[in-house]
Amino acid sequence: MLRPTTGDSRRFVDESRRDERRAAAFFGWSAPGAIGDLCYSPLPPCNLEFASVIHRSVPYCSCRAAFKMIFILVLLSAVISLSSASTIDNGVIGDPEIECSSDKVLINFNTQKEFEGHVFVKGHYGDSGCRVDATLQRSASLSVPFDSCDVRRQRSSNPKGLFVSVTVVITFHPMFITMVDKAYNVQCFYMETEKTVTAGLDVSSLQTEVITQNIPMPSCRYLVLDGSATGAPVKFATVGQQVYHKWTCEDENGNDAAGGVYCATVHSCKVADHGGKEVQLLDENGCAVDKFLLNNLEYSSELTGGQTSMVFKFADQPTLFFQCQIRLTLKEGDKCKRSSDACPVPVRGKRDAEQEQTEEGEDVDVFSQSMTVFELDDPINAKLDEMEVQQLNRAVSQHEEVAAIRAKAMCLSPVTFGLLVAVLVSVLLISLITVAVLCLRSRSSGKVHTVSQ
Repeated sequence: MLRPTTGDSRRFVDESRRDERRAAAFFGWSAPGAIGDLCYSPLPPCNLEFASVIHRSVPYCSCRAAFKMIFILVLLSAVISLSSASTIDNGVIGDPEIECSSDKVLINFNTQKEFEGHVFVKGHYGDSGCRVDATLQRSASLSVPFDSCDVRRQRSSNPKGLFVSVTVVITFHPMFITMVDKAYNVQCFYMETEKTVTAGLDVSSLQTEVITQNIPMPSCRYLVLDGSATGAPVKFATVGQQVYHKWTCEDENGNDAAGGVYCATVHSCKVADHGGKEVQLLDENGCAVDKFLLNNLEYSSELTGGQTSMVFKFADQPTLFFQCQIRLTLKEGDKCKRSSDACPVPVRGKRDAEQEQTEEGEDVDVFSQSMTVFELDDPINAKLDEMEVQQLNRAVSQHEEVAAIRAKAMCLSPVTFGLLVAVLVSVLLISLITVAVLCLRSRSSGKVHTVSQ
C-alpha cells in the first residue's frame, strides 16, 4: 500500500486553500480562508495516511459539493430577482365589486399600490366617457352607462329577463397593455317578474281538477362553425374561408323537447366589431339584406336553422362578432309558419318593401363567439393554410379552459414571489450552516482519531 509523503499532504492542502480563496472571493466573504482553515488544516505528520484519507474524502468533497450547490442557489435567486424586476409591481386585490343600477353599472376595485394606469371599456379607449385614467390612489372606479360604450343587451327566455354585459380592461402601464393587466366580463341580470291579478267569484258548481304541464322556454345559442354544421367553432379565420352559421334552441337538458310546441325564427342579425361599428345582415322578418354577406336561412327543424357564408371583415379591424334575435312562437299545426317564409331572393343592398308582417312572439338575443380574421395580405395568412387554421380552431375549442388554467398557474402574485424568495434565502443559509457543521465535525473527528493513534 502506497503511503503519501509529507510533501504530498502539504501540496494538497495548498491546492485546497487556493480553491477556497477563489470561492471566498466570489461569494464576498470577509475572511477568506476561514472555512479552509476548518476543512483543510493539516494534521500532525505522525499519521499522514489518515490525514490524506480525511482531506481527500470527507471535508474536501463535502465542501466542494456545498460550494457548487450554493453557487446554483445564488444564481437562481439572481435570475428570479431580475425577472421580477421586469414586471410592473402592482395588481388588483381580490375581485372587483359590481353595482348594477337601472341605467348604469359601476365597477370598483382596489390595487396593491397607487393606480397609475387606465380602466376602460374594451374597444372604447378613445372615448373619455368610457375610460378613467390614473387616480394615484389605491382604488379606482368606472361608471358605464347603458346607453353608451356599446353595452350589450341580451334578452333571455330561461330564466326570463335581461342580461346587460360589458368587457372592462384594467391596465397598470400608462401607455401599454402588459402581462399584469386584467380583463373582466361584467354582467348584470334583471329578472322579469310576472304579476297575476285575479278576482274571486263564488259559484256553486261541480269541482273540477285542473292538471297543468309547464313546458319551459328553450335556451338558444348562436355559433359560427368551420365549413359545415358539424364543424368546430371558429376562433381564427381568413377572408374568404367558408363557415356555417348555426342557431339552435334546446331545453335545459340539451334536448329538442320543446320543438313540438315552439317555432324559432332568426331575425334582426347584424355583424359588429368591438369599436361600435355594425352592419345589418337580416331584417326584422328574418330576410337577408345582402346575399353576398349572408343569404336567407334554411331551417332543418322547428328550433334549428343555419346558412353557409364566406368570411369577411371590417377594414383595419381584426375581430368581429355576430348578434341576432330569435323569435319563439307557438307552433300552429304540423308545420312552423315563419315570417321569413315569404322572403324574396335578396339583391345587394335592396329588398322587397312588401313582406309578411312580423308575428307576435317572445324574442331572445344571441351572440356568436368573437372571431379574429386575417387579411389577404397578412403575413400570418401566408403561413397558415386551410388545414392549419382548422387544427388551430379545434385546439382552441377543446383546450380553451385548460389553457386559461395553465395561464393562471404561470402567474405569480407579489405575495407568492416573496415567499419563494424567502424559501430560497432560507435554503442558502441552511446550506452555509451545513457546510460549517460538516467541516467542524471532520476536523474534530480527525483530531480525535489522531490522538487515539
